Amino acid sequence: MKKVLYLFFGIVVVALGILLIVFWLEEFIDMIKGLLGPMIVLAGIIVFIVGLMTPLKEEDLFAEDLDSCDSAPEEDPDSNKNESDKT
Repeated sequence: MKKVLYLFFGIVVVALGILLIVFWLEEFIDMIKGLLGPMIVLAGIIVFIVGLMTPLKEEDLFAEDLDSCDSAPEEDPDSNKNESDKT
């Protein structure tokens, strides 16, 4: 019964919200326009704080050897020797 009531009141609230938007569309658009600036400012503040919290790494963006990370790891000659001893 509790689930049915939640679903019913959820549908009623959504319907009332849609009616309010239809009847007050101009005021609703003005409100969104008024909130857009502060939301962009807050998003910028959040991005700035995330940037402050990110640890600084020693990175050389203009390095000539950019493929050094993509190279395959060197194999240890002793590792092949150990594998042959196990068999």
